[in-house]
Amino acid sequence: MSTEDTATQITGVLDHTTTADSLRTVAGAQQLIQEAIENGLAAGDPRLVGDFGLAFLKPEGYEVETLDVRSFEDEPRLASFRSGTLKFVGVDSLARYVGRYQTANSVAYIRDVYGRGVSMLTTDTDAATVIIDDHPGVLGTDPPEDAQAVGRRAHTAALVLRPTAAAKRWGGAFGKAIGQEEFLDLVVDGIGEIAAPDGAQLRDLVSDLHSIRQAEVKSVIRTGGEGAIQINENVKLHAGVGDKVTFPETMTLVLQPFASIGSTVKLEVRITPKVRVNIVEFTLTCPTLDDQLAHVLGDVAADLVDRTTGAATTT
Repeated sequence: MSTEDTATQITGVLDHTTTADSLRTVAGAQQLIQEAIENGLAAGDPRLVGDFGLAFLKPEGYEVETLDVRSFEDEPRLASFRSGTLKFVGVDSLARYVGRYQTANSVAYIRDVYGRGVSMLTTDTDAATVIIDDHPGVLGTDPPEDAQAVGRRAHTAALVLRPTAAAKRWGGAFGKAIGQEEFLDLVVDGIGEIAAPDGAQLRDLVSDLHSIRQAEVKSVIRTGGEGAIQINENVKLHAGVGDKVTFPETMTLVLQPFASIGSTVKLEVRITPKVRVNIVEFTLTCPTLDDQLAHVLGDVAADLVDRTTGAATTT
């Protein structure tokens, strides 16, 4: 062995001894310890945050970075629970859907129709709502079982009452003044829904209203049963030449108000004429409309309860 080789071995032994001696104390090893800590932190497993987050601790400044794992998925993640409101026309389709997902906690609410009668005859109405994932708990016990438990109330189904063409026709005329031409069209188009007066009287009324379309109206006479429109000239009427046309002050309608709901209503309609600038206008009102629609909603509620396990409640 040469002198140089021997010197190299001695130097290596001395270096090893020095490093080992320095590790017996913290002094001189701060950098080594710091690097070990940082490497350990960097190698730590990420932590779950919420439903979609992974949190990492970054050694530089010990900052936490959170990543949304959904941005790295190949396909959109499915929802973790059912939510949304599905709308159905007809109890049958609603009951079939609710029956698929309902539980003992599902509950149905029926809407109060009073004050909404005319709007229900002209536009779609959400008449019943079934909360499929309502708050759990058994009522009737003291205290109620599972009183502190709650449901999401995020999964609901609604029954839509969609007015029929007949309902829209008459509902659009209620509560406002309509001209003679519009009243004439209403009677002609809706003659199938008019139960009283009878067909012969309606045909005579239609004929007379056609005859006086161009005549000036002088006055309207009301007797509490049958009124008369007085015009300023003689015209050919169904009963002969004259200047007075009689009309009914009340009319009875029978119609099916909502699509896919078999219930019908019988509406007693008041006809109130008024002269305005030598023409006559008619106002149609139905005081019993809300009551009649309430009966229809009662039938709907009973059918809904029969078809589902939820109880119907009026709100």
